[in-house]
Amino acid sequence: MSDLTARAAYLKGLAEGMKLDTGTDEKKLLMAVIGVLEDYAKEIDGIDATCGFMSDSIADIEDEIDFLGSAVFHGEHAHMHGGKDDVQVKCPNCGEDIVVSIDEVEEDEVVCPNCGAEIELDLSCGCDDCDD
Repeated sequence: MSDLTARAAYLKGLAEGMKLDTGTDEKKLLMAVIGVLEDYAKEIDGIDATCGFMSDSIADIEDEIDFLGSAVFHGEHAHMHGGKDDVQVKCPNCGEDIVVSIDEVEEDEVVCPNCGAEIELDLSCGCDDCDD
């Protein structure tokens, strides 16, 4: 029970303890207002719980994205898994994105066509399923 729900319950208890005549318009109005406050408090509790769940889910998704990102790229080096023909790397010198065909790679290095810097590639897979 949240603080807001507890406070609404407290107000309801106070109103009931006032020993107002149950048939009076004042008591009917007071109890209706407190009922609305209770409904709002319950709704806010539900929204709060949903937000907490969504926040946890977003954090889990971010962790998965980070894991996938590190599985694909090691720093500025490219990472490949068997069966791919091309690899995309970012030149650490000029920041240009370069797509390189594996057939063009000699000794795990390529030359950036934009600035001429040599880019070292990590073409090993690193997973337990491959021999790379």
